[in-house]
Amino acid sequence: INKTMGFFGLVVMPEKLYSQVVEKAFSVTNASLGLNAKGKVILHARVDGDTWTLCTLVAGKTDNVTLNVHIPEGTEIEFFITGDDEVHLTGRDFGDEFQLGEDLMDEDLIQADDEELA
Repeated sequence: INKTMGFFGLVVMPEKLYSQVVEKAFSVTNASLGLNAKGKVILHARVDGDTWTLCTLVAGKTDNVTLNVHIPEGTEIEFFITGDDEVHLTGRDFGDEFQLGEDLMDEDLIQADDEELA
C-alpha cells in the first residue's frame, strides 16, 4: 500500500490478499481496472471478519467507479478481488488531520454558527 503526501494507492492482484492494521486513516475514492483488463472483477473488503463487496468492474463497460470508503486508524482491513484482472485503488491518506467519529469543527465555529441562526 502506497500512502505518500496525502495520496493512497494500491494495485490488487488476482489471488492475492492485501491485509493491514491501519496506522493512519485513509479513504478509497476510486477503483479502476488495469490497462489490459478483459473480464469482470469484483472488489471486496473484509473488516472485523465481515466481507463487503465494494464494486463490480466490467472491462469495456464499467472500467472505473467512484467510491467513498473511509478507513479509520486501528482498523484491520483486507482487500481482495474475485476475477482475473488487477484493480487499481486510489484515494487520500488523511494522516493526523482526520479522525473518524470526532467533531471536525472547533467549538468557536459551532458557537458562531449558532449565533448566526438566532
